Amino acid sequence: MNEPSRRPPVEFARLTAILRRRAPVILTCLVLVPAAALVGSLLSPTKYSASASLLFRNPALDQKLFSSGYLPPSNDPVREAATNRRLVSLATVAQRTAVALGGPWTADRVSGEVAIGDDNQSDVISLTATDRDPRVAARVANLFAEQYIAFRRDADRAKISDAQRLVVAELAHLSPRDRHGVRGQSLRKSNDQLSTLSALQTGNAERVQPARVPRSPSSPKPLRNALAGLLAGLLLGVLLALLIDRFDRRLRDSAEIEGLLGLPMLAVFQDSDRGLRPRAGAADRPLGDPDREAFRMLRASLDFLDVDAPLTTILVTSAVPEEGKSSIAAGLTEALAATGENVLLLETDLRRPSLARRLGLSSSPGLTDLLAGKVELEGVLQRTGPNGTPGEQAGDGDSEAAAASFCCITAGSRSPRPAEILRSQRMQEVLAGLAERFDHVVLDSSPLLPVVDTIELLPRVDAVVVCARVAHTQRTDLQALRSTLDRIPHGPSGLVVTCVRPRDEAVRGRYAYGYGPPAQPAA
Repeated sequence: MNEPSRRPPVEFARLTAILRRRAPVILTCLVLVPAAALVGSLLSPTKYSASASLLFRNPALDQKLFSSGYLPPSNDPVREAATNRRLVSLATVAQRTAVALGGPWTADRVSGEVAIGDDNQSDVISLTATDRDPRVAARVANLFAEQYIAFRRDADRAKISDAQRLVVAELAHLSPRDRHGVRGQSLRKSNDQLSTLSALQTGNAERVQPARVPRSPSSPKPLRNALAGLLAGLLLGVLLALLIDRFDRRLRDSAEIEGLLGLPMLAVFQDSDRGLRPRAGAADRPLGDPDREAFRMLRASLDFLDVDAPLTTILVTSAVPEEGKSSIAAGLTEALAATGENVLLLETDLRRPSLARRLGLSSSPGLTDLLAGKVELEGVLQRTGPNGTPGEQAGDGDSEAAAASFCCITAGSRSPRPAEILRSQRMQEVLAGLAERFDHVVLDSSPLLPVVDTIELLPRVDAVVVCARVAHTQRTDLQALRSTLDRIPHGPSGLVVTCVRPRDEAVRGRYAYGYGPPAQPAA
C-alpha cells in the first residue's frame, strides 16, 4: 500500500504563495537589474589588464659573506608578508612610478590603475595595472615593480650608509697609533664589508614574471555582468517581495484569515466574475454554474454548526463593505431552496441595499415599510427564480426552476434611523413570525464595523456567517471584528472566504472545490 504523500510545511507553502503573489515584482527585478548591468557593460570603456609578479625573500647576504648580520632578519613570516604588501602600497612607490612614466602621470592615477594582490600567506605578490591601452597597462605594471625594488634597495643601502658613516667617524677619532693598530684595521675591514654589502643589495625582492601586453580586454564582460545581474535581480526581487508582503496589511490566504478570526471555515469561493461583486446589468446574477457546488458545500457545512438545534435564521455579514456578503446571502438562499425547503432572503442592510438591483426585484415596498405598518407581509414578499430570474408571484409553478426559487423581502423605503428600526420590538416580532412561516430565513445584513445595525440583530438569530475577502480584508479589520463578536452574544458562527485563488493558498487543496465539469465515465 502506497504511503500518502506528505504535504509541504505550512511556512514553506506560505512562502511559495508569497513569491507567486509577488511574481510581478520579482519579474521586474529579473528584467531591470540584468538589463542595467548589460547596458552599463556595453557603455563602459574597454580596458586591458597586465600583471607582473614580485618574489619577496631575504638572501641574508651579510651573514653569508661575513658570518654575522648587519640587518636583523624577521622571525614572523606572516608579519613579514603583510609588511611587504604594505610597503608595495605606499604612496612613495606610486610617486616614483609616476615620475618614471613622465607626462601627465600622477601618484593618484598610478594608485588608481594598479591593484595589488591580497594573498598575505605567500611570498609572491601580483601587481595588476589596468588601462585603456594594453601597452600602457603592461608598462605601468613593470615600472611599478621596478620602482618598488629600487625603493627597497635604496632603503637598505641607506641603512648601510649610516653604518659606514659611523665606522668612518670612529676611525677618524682614533689616534695615529691606534689607527694603524688592530682597532683601526678592524674598522677599515668593516667599512670595506659594508661597501661590498651595499653594492649587492637587491631590496629583498625580484620581479619573477614581467607583465606582457594583453591581447584581450579584461573589462567590460557583458555576459558575465548580465548573469551576475540576473542573480542580483533574483535576490533583490525576493527581498522586495517579502518586504512588500510584510508591510501589506491585507490578508492573502484563507488559512491566515481563519487563524486570525478563530471561526470554523464553512466554504471558500474562487475569484469568480459572477456572484462575488456587485455590478450593473444582467451580469448581476448572484449565481453562476461555477459557484453552485461551493454554495452546496456552504449549505452542508451549516448543518454542522449546531447539530442539536435547527438553524432557522442565518445572518450573513462581514467586517467592512465589498466583502461579497450580499452574493453569499443570495447564493446560500438559493442553495437552501434547491432542497425543496421554503426559504426567505431578508435584506436588513438598510443603508446600502443592493438585492433589488442584483435580483431584478422591486426596491419597495420592503422591510422598512412592513415595520412601519404601511403594508402587510404578503405585500412585501417577492419571489425570484434560479440565478435571479424574477417570478410572477410567490408559489408559481412546480418545475425544477420553481423548486429552486425563493422569496425575498428587500430593504424598502429609506429610513433615517436604521439602527433604531432593527432594534425595535416590531422587528423582533416580524423576525419571529418569518421564522415560523419559513424553513430558513437568511438575513443580508450591514457590515459589522462601520455601523451598529447588525449588532442589534446578532442576539436574535440562530447562526452567523462572516464573509471575508482575500486581498481586501485587512488584519486590523478582522481583529476588531473578532473583538466585537466576543463581546456580543450570538449563535454559532462560521467563516466564508471569497475571491480566493487556489494557487495562492498557503495550504493548497484544503478548502478548494472543483468547479470543472463532471468527469465522463470510461467507455
